[in-house]
Amino acid sequence: MHTELFIEGNIQYSNVDNQTTQNKTTALGLNPKVGYFILDELALGIQGSYQLDTNTTTLPDPDTENDLVRKVETTYYSPGIFARYYFLQLGKRFFTYGELGGNYGIKKRFVDVNGEIDNEVKTNVIDANLSLGLNYFVNDKIIISFSLADVVSYTSEKIDEDDAKPINTINANINVLNNFFQTAQFGVMFILN
Repeated sequence: MHTELFIEGNIQYSNVDNQTTQNKTTALGLNPKVGYFILDELALGIQGSYQLDTNTTTLPDPDTENDLVRKVETTYYSPGIFARYYFLQLGKRFFTYGELGGNYGIKKRFVDVNGEIDNEVKTNVIDANLSLGLNYFVNDKIIISFSLADVVSYTSEKIDEDDAKPINTINANINVLNNFFQTAQFGVMFILN
């Protein structure tokens, strides 16, 4: 590792159009990071996340000849920080790491029925995780990132209302190494001078 600045990120996209149930689901995720190696094995940085999920269902309206179109859209914005420690080198090009990260985000969800907003909910989200990953150095500047899985994660979600109570979730995925290819996220990392 070198003491240098890096940018990293991944993009996720899916689109399912079920003609039988007249249901269409689209999901988009962008997850950028900017970090700096303060030591050969230790990097600190900032991260962000943007998620957009849309689910549209078309049903016949029994009262009219028009179809009833119900759209549920959820957006999530989340800035955060991370610390990454490289603890094992496998050959000349593979480096494994553990990463501790935390984010504060805002999730907005609304329901649109035939062009009219029916329900809108804003949720504040705090999350933290400890994850494992692997980097493959293609050369000195380009790296393929494999974020294998969250070993431990904590999430607290609270609807933005006066009397709302938070929902706290703790997950410990101890069996993560048995099936990490099912949960891996691939990304690209660039070392900057």
